[in-house]
Amino acid sequence: MHALLRSTERSAESILEDLPTPILGITRDGHLQFINKACEHVCCISREGLIGQHVSGRILPPGEWERFRKAFPAPGDDTVTTTCEVAVRSASGPERHIKWHMRALNGGDDELILCSGVDTSDRRRMEHQLTRTEKLSALGQLVAGVAHELNNPLTGVIGFSQVLGSRPDCPPQVKNDLDLVVQNAKRCKSVVDNLLAFARQGRPERKPVGINALLDTTLDLMSYHFKTASVKAAREYIGMLPPVMGDTNELQQVFVNIFSNAIHAISSVESAGTVTVKTHRMGKRVHIEISDDGPGMPPEVLERVFDPFYTTKPVGEGTGLGLSVCYGIVSGHEGQIRAESAPGEGSTFIIELPACDEARVVPRPRTTDSQMLRLRQKILVIDDEEVVLSVLSRILPDLGFRVTTASSVDEAKALIERNRFDMIMCDLKMPGLGGRGLYDWLVEHHPDLAPRMVFCTGDTVSDDWVSLSREIDAPVVLKPFNVSDLARALAEVQYQNLDPGGRNGHAPGSAD
Repeated sequence: MHALLRSTERSAESILEDLPTPILGITRDGHLQFINKACEHVCCISREGLIGQHVSGRILPPGEWERFRKAFPAPGDDTVTTTCEVAVRSASGPERHIKWHMRALNGGDDELILCSGVDTSDRRRMEHQLTRTEKLSALGQLVAGVAHELNNPLTGVIGFSQVLGSRPDCPPQVKNDLDLVVQNAKRCKSVVDNLLAFARQGRPERKPVGINALLDTTLDLMSYHFKTASVKAAREYIGMLPPVMGDTNELQQVFVNIFSNAIHAISSVESAGTVTVKTHRMGKRVHIEISDDGPGMPPEVLERVFDPFYTTKPVGEGTGLGLSVCYGIVSGHEGQIRAESAPGEGSTFIIELPACDEARVVPRPRTTDSQMLRLRQKILVIDDEEVVLSVLSRILPDLGFRVTTASSVDEAKALIERNRFDMIMCDLKMPGLGGRGLYDWLVEHHPDLAPRMVFCTGDTVSDDWVSLSREIDAPVVLKPFNVSDLARALAEVQYQNLDPGGRNGHAPGSAD
């Protein structure tokens, strides 16, 4: 009978040994009595000499033993299974999280606690990624709202400064002062643009982009920065790449940010280094790797590298927005971006973007403000911000327009019913109907005016912007705008709708 029991015990021990699940057998005071191969591998330890040793500091991290012990089933109770989740060391570097299921065995003085582990590390990472995505989304909406509110006053600052500086009687010193005002206002605009790029959910202008050519252009653009930091750029392009459908300026901003960070990382510890750029095709995606041989990042930095306002640079040298902006831009292009790094092994940023096999997009014809038509056309400007209406009332007459303003869509409708207008410029987001609502009303009641509409907005993350960018082929002027941007957008509409013989009995520039 005793031989049978011993045989049964050996069989049970053999089964536990071969299970892929981590298994521990420990006494109530924490001394190890059994450990299987799976637990040895997961905990990155050798079993040799461990039997009889205390689990604290060997299997469990120091300081976790007391919490682990308190989760044991009550003495003598072999009917209850309890759980406790702790972090353990891993052979691959980052710690693993194991959820232990505990059951009391044998009873009496030699009672053992049998602990069966489940690796929850992947689930925790997914939950963390989901939480981070939700946090980024919420923060994106917040900064987008702040940016939108800043864009209207910045429109007034830049617009009025340009108007005053262009006057013939403006003294040179005053003109220089106004140029400084515009220059610093544009710095504010750059910060706002970064915030909006991070938060953007809609689709900016998309056209086929050759990634290898764009990378070459960006590296050439930054050649001075590479040279002064004694950093070399190595290019390893594999085969012919299909184009991606994207916004050239935004994708270049991603590459500039990553290159700048790589140069800074190398320069912080070395007098010279190399940034390697690799591209190849992976199925229906274009794969881009940008690697540096800098100091690399510890896990706690790598984990937060795309978080907004997180930076390891000294105060005054970084805002912590660069990589979060990259994250927002790549996500907006329906792509993915991730980072891989380890201390002493450099860093690699991996970007994957959907490929488009055929480039069938015909770009909208562009004009310069020197091609502005001076037809004294009547334009109706609608905006709920008085400063925007005021600055446009000053700028547009110099561009050859007769200006009428309205502060709401309802007021604009009444004016359109009583007057003829050659063009309409309307803020996209306003209380009440808004610019998209006015456009739909024009399509139904004044279809000749709908193609003559120009939108302006300081909010590129709203649902209205998403819908507009996907459904309507109409010019959009982003606030805060300058005179040349405004002139190009209006000239574009004028050329597209020019009809010297008159359309519906109405020649451009005529008035009732």
